[in-house]
Amino acid sequence: MAKVIIVEPNISEDENQQNWKKVQEVLENIAQEINEAS
Repeated sequence: MAKVIIVEPNISEDENQQNWKKVQEVLENIAQEINEAS
């Protein structure tokens, strides 16, 4: 799976990991909505 790295000045690795988890949650929610709609 492709990994999105959010590049921001002064961002910590922990923040980057949290942002990535949020992105994954959003993608999972979208996938669930698509499955339910079909």
